[in-house]
Amino acid sequence: MCKKIIWPGLFVGVIALVLNMIVNYAFMLIPSVKADYYSGFMRSWQDPLMMVFFLYPFILGIVFAWLWDNTKSSFKGKMRGCYFGWILFFLTTVPGMFITYTSFNLSFLTILGWTISGLLTAKIAGFVLAWMNP
Repeated sequence: MCKKIIWPGLFVGVIALVLNMIVNYAFMLIPSVKADYYSGFMRSWQDPLMMVFFLYPFILGIVFAWLWDNTKSSFKGKMRGCYFGWILFFLTTVPGMFITYTSFNLSFLTILGWTISGLLTAKIAGFVLAWMNP
């Protein structure tokens, strides 16, 4: 289990954390996105509970690794990690961003940034998991 799920999941988590930080900071260069971040819709970074926020990519990575381990035989060919990444994107990011866009008073560009971040994370996770756990 450690070799097939935990280590690949943690590796995906590290990649996702770094990637999400880069994409989100890049989008914060857009004034409307920066305004969304400072509008108070999230907890303050001084709140100790916000440190738990950084566990999210690792939890997601382990869940992705578990899902890959249980479905990898369904994917064929050299692009199977890519296909798996698309499935992750459509199962996790698309519904989440739809409900976020319709429920929160956030700009479209904020949601777009999070969607792009989710797409990149899912696609890279697919490639990494197919490589680490063939």
